[in-house]
Amino acid sequence: DPMGMPDSWIGMPAGKWLGYGERIGVNYRTEGGHQGAHDWHTEAHCTACRPGGNARGPIRDLGRFHEMLLGGGELGGVRIVSGQTVREFTRIHREGVFDQTFRHRMNWGLGFIVDSRQYGVQTVPYGFGKHCSPRTFGHGGYQGTSGFADPEHGLAVAISFNGTPGEPKHNKRIRDVASAIYEDMGLVPGP
Repeated sequence: DPMGMPDSWIGMPAGKWLGYGERIGVNYRTEGGHQGAHDWHTEAHCTACRPGGNARGPIRDLGRFHEMLLGGGELGGVRIVSGQTVREFTRIHREGVFDQTFRHRMNWGLGFIVDSRQYGVQTVPYGFGKHCSPRTFGHGGYQGTSGFADPEHGLAVAISFNGTPGEPKHNKRIRDVASAIYEDMGLVPGP
């Protein structure tokens, strides 16, 4: 609420879910040509409280969240968390360790992936593209959403797709889209 994100939830109340109706987005399985919908838009999924797997809200709110982090814990003159907390959560705590879930060497803060391009710019899962700064941090949702912040460029990004094409295809598309954002905004050094 202090951030102006009244439609963002981790386990929304059942009454809210009912009130949103068709505003609840549907994600589709697109891997291997399959076209069925995931059940992520259902009441059972949306109202369960699973912090690692069912945050839900408008994509602009994910961007606002990362803007708050870039602002050192403040957004629009409202202090959400201390700057020290933001620094602690977004600095590297686990460096270059092989992550058993993502099957790749990665850098981790506290709940945030920190830029890990040095372990394979074309293979790092849920990466932030080839142009991000080394202090970039964020996280992605299962083959569909990514939010990240690049402190050196003052850039907060929120991206959402409505299809899950499989991990390899998704990881490539998220890296490509993130790289294109930097290029389109002129944040890439010249030749």
